[in-house]
Amino acid sequence: MNFADLAGHAKRVIDRQTRQREAVARFGSEAAMWADQATELFCIDALIDLEPSGMFDEYDGDDVVKAFEAHATLRPHTLADCLHELGYWSALYTQRSAWPDAGDGLPQTRTREDYLRRCLSVLRPKSRDDAKAVLRHIADDRDSFGNEEVTDAILENLIG
Repeated sequence: MNFADLAGHAKRVIDRQTRQREAVARFGSEAAMWADQATELFCIDALIDLEPSGMFDEYDGDDVVKAFEAHATLRPHTLADCLHELGYWSALYTQRSAWPDAGDGLPQTRTREDYLRRCLSVLRPKSRDDAKAVLRHIADDRDSFGNEEVTDAILENLIG
């Protein structure tokens, strides 16, 4: 509620409008921003043969891994690849969330993000800096790593 927090409301409105202008500048128009991006189309195509289940249209983990692994050129090969792509999905969500009722994105893209987090628990760090970058990402984005099992698997991979 915070009806009396006028400064906070003003700041949120300015932030939202700034993100809207940036999104339109980046994509060319609001319609282009909402159009399925090539990355989203890849996720849809990769999971086309799988049936989602559950309240949030979730996909089975083992089948998801096989579906994404079948596309070797788009498979992350390093922890840096995973972090780069997770950053992309976060930026896309941030830009789109500047509009009311933006939602959480496609189930297929959320599944891709889950797959990337799984890859963080499997791909070995190439250096201490790789491991530190993953730790920083987890610390900065705690909300995305709410699943304690996934976070524990990533940490086990890093300390190996």
